[in-house]
Amino acid sequence: GLELGPKLNKAEEIKEELERLRRRKEQENLSAHVQPSGLILANLSLPQFLDGDGIMTGMAMASEVQSQISKRNAIAIGGNLAVRGNSGDGAATAVLRHQISSGSSIEFMASAGLRALIGVQTSRHLSLHSTATMGITMSLRDGSINLSNSWTRQLSETLNGNIELAFGPESSVAVGWQKKEDKMSAAGEIKF
Repeated sequence: GLELGPKLNKAEEIKEELERLRRRKEQENLSAHVQPSGLILANLSLPQFLDGDGIMTGMAMASEVQSQISKRNAIAIGGNLAVRGNSGDGAATAVLRHQISSGSSIEFMASAGLRALIGVQTSRHLSLHSTATMGITMSLRDGSINLSNSWTRQLSETLNGNIELAFGPESSVAVGWQKKEDKMSAAGEIKF
């Protein structure tokens, strides 16, 4: 990336240019190991809109930074904020992810905020396009325990479908989809 010519005719200038290139390469290496991400979610209600109360029922924002700390270990630190009606919620989360094998991983998670909890979950690739995840969390507020199982299937290169079962104080069954492209993503879910 360094061209010699009439612009760099002194040894000091060449050394400065080489140092600048080295610093740029270090910055690129650091950027490859740290991955920031963010999400903005709007909750819309057609029945509420038809009743004349407005279409937006809530909004959520999340931000996260992931960093690979070794070949098999990664750490993620993030936060989220949600508003629904006249009430709000927020949390800060830290996750340590360990890759057990090429098809299995385990995550240890802690969260502080209105929903303070600790948890562990493990994921396993069932096939080239299917993944199963099982987790357990414990609330630090009331000691309640939640169990969750989810199955995800890649339906196309940019589309995934999932089924999730949750057992605990807020048991549920959910079916959803996520579509992720280079500059756009969308998701939907039906939850009982």
